[in-house]
Amino acid sequence: MLNVAHLPRLATPIRWTCFGALISLPLSVASLNVFMGLTLVLIFLSQEFWQSLPDLIRNPVAMIALVMLIFLALGTQYSSATDHENINYLWRYKKLLLVPLCIPFFQESKFRYQALSCFSAATFLTVLVSWSEFFKFTHLSDPAFGDFTGDSVFVMHITQGYLFAMLISLAVALSLASKNIYLKVGWLGVAALTALDISFVMWGKTGKATLVILFLWGSMEWLNIQPWKFKTKAIIQMICICSVILGIAIAAKNPTNSFGMIRSDLEKAQTTGEATSQGLRQQFAKTGIKIFLKSPWIGHGTGSIVSQQALFAKEAGTPVGEVITVNLHNEYLMQAVQLGVMGIALFLSWIAYTWFYSLRQLPEWQSIALRGVIVVFTFGCLFNSYLWDHIEGYTYCLLLATLVPIKQTRSPQ
Repeated sequence: MLNVAHLPRLATPIRWTCFGALISLPLSVASLNVFMGLTLVLIFLSQEFWQSLPDLIRNPVAMIALVMLIFLALGTQYSSATDHENINYLWRYKKLLLVPLCIPFFQESKFRYQALSCFSAATFLTVLVSWSEFFKFTHLSDPAFGDFTGDSVFVMHITQGYLFAMLISLAVALSLASKNIYLKVGWLGVAALTALDISFVMWGKTGKATLVILFLWGSMEWLNIQPWKFKTKAIIQMICICSVILGIAIAAKNPTNSFGMIRSDLEKAQTTGEATSQGLRQQFAKTGIKIFLKSPWIGHGTGSIVSQQALFAKEAGTPVGEVITVNLHNEYLMQAVQLGVMGIALFLSWIAYTWFYSLRQLPEWQSIALRGVIVVFTFGCLFNSYLWDHIEGYTYCLLLATLVPIKQTRSPQ
């Protein structure tokens, strides 16, 4: 044990700055940065953090996050990018530090509930404002964020869809695990109103796609707590999966809805080479795989995305192929291109260990909430670089830090 008795005990102010950061996520980037800066300073000055260091070192979720950041730092030494670019990319991943640094301060259920309530209240406020904008009761949205009323209230529509999906996962978890009928109905109402906003108010496609996955996850979690036989649960789950597949297949034939637009976007990009939204994502994926295969073991270094894409863009011959982006809109490819096999292996191990903790380490509502957060993040990373993105990455790392237990136990406390 480190001798840190001379340091002050700062757990309470650290939790309050984390609460401020969680409230800021959907509302203000500036205040988020201020609260995060204060949190880091207080943590390194606190007695509690240094006392918990031996336990943190044995925590795989915390240590893998730290190792990922170390590898990204090493990746700047052999990167094909300029010094400015690779340092900028490394700085983008600094939020990984929050996982090992903040975990010790949220080991009691009441603090976890308070943290999730702060995030949920601020995000639900955004949901209400979004509906208010939709019905033209208010005019708060910045036109620079989007063309559709209520689609982008305080942040861009992709970020808003992600935050709303996170809110749904937390609300479903709290509703399923609640023994109080009023709280159960209340949290279910929050989830339903948010899901309706994503479905009918927001224009972003990632949020709508995530909503489908959340439906399947929610049905699975609901079945898990039912006292039915395995065969009955399996049949119901298969019915849910088949219903979703059939619904998507039917929707994809209608070019006026989101799933139909995804299909038409891809077809247009393939036939005409036009740089459509989904066509770009498909092209980034193809280019990312080619870049990865050039140096599969250690990648091309941190921040190498733009410089490597430029080599392929010269020979593309189509508008969609000539577009160069600072991120590949796919976090798995981002890790693979920059750090190779070791990067993607670390990233997948981080997710797997977190899922393991959700299955064995926590009381019911917290384990369901953690799985919901993981589902939103891991699915969304197929279409966006959620760890690289500012608010998305902070959201995941902060929620992870509030839910992951510091010690491994075989049964919930």
